[in-house]
Amino acid sequence: MKPIETSYDPRTPPEVVRILENCRVWPHARRIRVRYGHTRGKKAGLDWLEEHDVEGTVGRSMGPVKVPLMIHNSKSTGGQAIMDECIVRIIDTKTHKVLYSHPKYRHPKFTIRVSGRSEMPAVVMADGELHASFPNRRAAEAWVKKMSL
Repeated sequence: MKPIETSYDPRTPPEVVRILENCRVWPHARRIRVRYGHTRGKKAGLDWLEEHDVEGTVGRSMGPVKVPLMIHNSKSTGGQAIMDECIVRIIDTKTHKVLYSHPKYRHPKFTIRVSGRSEMPAVVMADGELHASFPNRRAAEAWVKKMSL
């Protein structure tokens, strides 16, 4: 087997490295969504609910230290470095199949509250704490559905 030329954080589980590398190279390349979270300690497995730079194809930077990148789409010329040591879940965006899940993976419990008192009256609570605001209940429900995958 050819050695991996991509540089991963030493704390990254070998299974995450294998999956990211499989998703990076043809013919297995595919779009994924990564979920970042706590990987160690009391909160191990808790999803941070990150929304940006978490979906796309896996690429690799250039230069002497090649790190995994999240490439948004085929027209993108680069991407953000993947925080591979913080991955708690990897999902295939086409099939919604979970490719990897931290042994203690969990996302916060969501509740939606609506009041008529602001421009963004629909709020999503995550484990009882305000996490996001939306113009209406429908938008809040759509966000919860996406973040629950």
